[in-house]
Amino acid sequence: MSYSESEIQESVQTVYLNSKRQAKRALVTNFANGDLNFIGDCAFMYSGEISVPHTGTTNAILAEGITGASFLKASVDFGAEATTDNMEWRIMLNDIMIVSVVSREPYDLVAHGYKVIIPPFTKITLRGVNGGGAGARNMLASLTAQVYAGSELIQGAI
Repeated sequence: MSYSESEIQESVQTVYLNSKRQAKRALVTNFANGDLNFIGDCAFMYSGEISVPHTGTTNAILAEGITGASFLKASVDFGAEATTDNMEWRIMLNDIMIVSVVSREPYDLVAHGYKVIIPPFTKITLRGVNGGGAGARNMLASLTAQVYAGSELIQGAI
């Protein structure tokens, strides 16, 4: 099948208009929404700063999402404001803790690059625990990932 010159121009113009609209949408979207977002073969989840009250054991959800039909090769990063309080971050898959990071250091708290393979149709939760001191502390979490073929393709279903 071949396309005329005017059909090609119209198609290119429509793509260009849509990309301009998408760029405008991205300007007003709050990506620090604690949800798993997909763009092409990339996924990301940013919590933004979340005030976590001092409770000792109760943990706060910083970010949470579900992978869908694809699996993710992810890197998870954590941070918190400067404090000497005991801070803990947790990576959970389907409500099962797979990583726990505890910091008791008196400086800006950052924990980088925890590598996690997340299977299809899996809930991922990033949690924070403020285990010391008397007041609330700001904590944050982020996940960036490469998206790989979905389970239907891998298992040959459908």
